[in-house]
Amino acid sequence: MLILHPRSEPAAGPQPGDVPELVAELPLAALSRPRLAFFLPWIFRLAFGCGLAELLAGVLLPEPAFIGAGALTAVFGLIVLIAQRMIVHGGALAATWIVAIALTLAGFLGTLLVPNVDEAMALLPILGFALLLPYAVGQRRLPIILLIVFSTALILVGAAIGNPAPFAGPEGEIFADAILLAIVGLVIAALVDFWDNAVRSLTALDAAVTRQHSLSDERIALARVLESLTPRASLDDTADAIAEALVTLPGIDVGGILEFHDGGLRVLAISAPSGFTIHRGDRVSEGQAQRLLASSTRGPWAEPARVITGPGQTEAGAGIDLAATVYAPMRSGDALIGVIALGTSDPAVALHLLEDLPAAGEVAATATALLGPALLARREAADARGLIEAIIAERAFMPVFQAISTLADREVVAYEALTRFTDGVRPDHHFANAIAVGLGVELELVTLEAAVRAAERIPYDLWLTLNVSPLCVESGSRLSRILRLSHHPLILELTEHVAVADYGRLRVALKELRVPFRIAVDDAGAGYASMTHVVELEPSLVKLDISLVRGIDADPVRQALIAGMLFFSEKTDCRLLAEGIETEAELATLAKIGVPLGQGYLLGRPGEFIGRTAAVA
Repeated sequence: MLILHPRSEPAAGPQPGDVPELVAELPLAALSRPRLAFFLPWIFRLAFGCGLAELLAGVLLPEPAFIGAGALTAVFGLIVLIAQRMIVHGGALAATWIVAIALTLAGFLGTLLVPNVDEAMALLPILGFALLLPYAVGQRRLPIILLIVFSTALILVGAAIGNPAPFAGPEGEIFADAILLAIVGLVIAALVDFWDNAVRSLTALDAAVTRQHSLSDERIALARVLESLTPRASLDDTADAIAEALVTLPGIDVGGILEFHDGGLRVLAISAPSGFTIHRGDRVSEGQAQRLLASSTRGPWAEPARVITGPGQTEAGAGIDLAATVYAPMRSGDALIGVIALGTSDPAVALHLLEDLPAAGEVAATATALLGPALLARREAADARGLIEAIIAERAFMPVFQAISTLADREVVAYEALTRFTDGVRPDHHFANAIAVGLGVELELVTLEAAVRAAERIPYDLWLTLNVSPLCVESGSRLSRILRLSHHPLILELTEHVAVADYGRLRVALKELRVPFRIAVDDAGAGYASMTHVVELEPSLVKLDISLVRGIDADPVRQALIAGMLFFSEKTDCRLLAEGIETEAELATLAKIGVPLGQGYLLGRPGEFIGRTAAVA
């Protein structure tokens, strides 16, 4: 079975328009290399040693020819050895110039000073030209040609005015011929070296041009693939489109996307020949997934096809003989969201994709842009759902109760049931997440049942206020069963986590509960929705929002607004309850206006019920 792997975004590759510039730079780059390959160090160490020996022999015999030839040979060998050291340290062009000029001087001095050496020394500038020819480009061409012309003329002048041979006969002829043969050998060696490098340079140039054309075609193909990737109607449809686009790349047989899921990897989408046995939803084995996830930190990479074990338990490449896979990670910021996988039956294609055409990384970047937000949202939803499911299963919450009192004499007349979660997270956060992942009603029902059972310690002559959402009301029999457990007169306080789309249906659902209760509306005065609740549901209790209560003792505008709402409550036969009372001044002002009921930290904090009060939780 195919296994898919991750990596980071690759550097942008060459564009089709970049090819001429790349090719134009190749000749100089290919030829600007050391051209003294035939100057083997041990040969010129030997030449230097032989020159010194010949010089010593000329002094001892004495033989002037030996002295001159030995001196030239030793100097020439030493110069070449110095040049060779310069090449090692990166000075190939400078070293070649030194040798070429040394050849010119050797030719001139040889014809001028050494007996039995004649115009044959003119071959030395040809050797210099052969050495410098690979660098004869641009502005370098003129000084090289001038050097060759000048050195040839200089050597011919030296031969014309040179000293006559001190001795004649076979020995002199042999000596002159040996020098000539040595010069011819050096020239031939230089030309052979130049020919070899020229052939290799031209071959490399031709291969580079072919490669650039191939890359240009592939870049165009890749650009077309990336352009074709657009969002589809759903996450799965978009993933399928990306997988199908992957197999249109040259040499790719299988394209797939692995999604990071529940700490592992599973197949989100796959496009492969009919003989391939991996399918959407197959999960990578834990060991394999951990290996791939660890490798994803390195960025895109290629590796031999392996085995995926899991629901499919199929060998990679089953039926189509996959040889290698290329993987690239999909990341959103620091978060790994998935892995792009490209399967090929040709290992060379995998290396090519990684080194020359970073298609996996580029497609991964595009896939991340298209799938990233949806995959992250789905992962966050899955994490949130798992947390809510754990809270429900473990009952990781506790009911608490907050007193509702009369403002005139502070007598407790009811308790509102609230929920606190053991992880310390705000209740509204958990309830909102539960609604977002489709578990809002389930969380409400378990917390309501816990509250009703815990309220058994509250005297039955006190009202019990329960917070319920419209969705929970519409759950019907499940809510009704919980309400029947209570021995208290009930008030159902409708919360606004979800907007009411159909008040008629909500009124019907309330009647079908078939349990005696009164309706309360929360946060009156905070917005249009709460006032719509008041009009549509005709509640028995209207709770004034804390924003109207806070600082009312010093705000005549708020006082007037609440006085108007008090008039409304009298006309509609409902009672007002002020939420969030925290100071004596606020309580006194509300009591003076005529608000009958209140709730807040001043009157009692939420806590477990003990006696007729709630002990602060």
